[in-house]
Amino acid sequence: MSMGWVIYSVNEIDFQLKLVYGILTGQELPISLPDNWNKKTTDERVKVIGTLAKELPPSPAISRIINMCKQIKSLLDKRNHIAHGFLAMVGGGHMKMIKYDKSGHVHEMDYSQILQARQTANMICEGIDILRLHCRNPEFVAPYKPGEDINTWTINPRDQFASDQ
Repeated sequence: MSMGWVIYSVNEIDFQLKLVYGILTGQELPISLPDNWNKKTTDERVKVIGTLAKELPPSPAISRIINMCKQIKSLLDKRNHIAHGFLAMVGGGHMKMIKYDKSGHVHEMDYSQILQARQTANMICEGIDILRLHCRNPEFVAPYKPGEDINTWTINPRDQFASDQ
């Protein structure tokens, strides 16, 4: 069940990326996406958003969007492991997700790592929703003033994207 939640949550994140693109381009709903948006993978969409964010002046919102992209990229690796791997019973009756990469190397993911991926996916989804709400505040999206950085602003109760961890 946790494997399904990871896949589902990444799909939700993929949808939320459209809304983040709208924030970066200053668009209200409905958002006009690039012509090739729907042909891109989630990973490619994250790269589009990350590149666009890095081209804009740093602000509390932009700094968090850049960190968000790093967290999503890490999660996508786990999602792909789950989506393209297979469950195998290993010694002692334990189950692991096994995936072979293109070079033939085997990668394993145990149940605790799958649970961690599920928790991370849920936190990223929630973090994007909270970030989008804060982006309605003009001061949050305005460039940093001299001496300000990402630590100048705090999002309560949890600032999911204050760092790239």
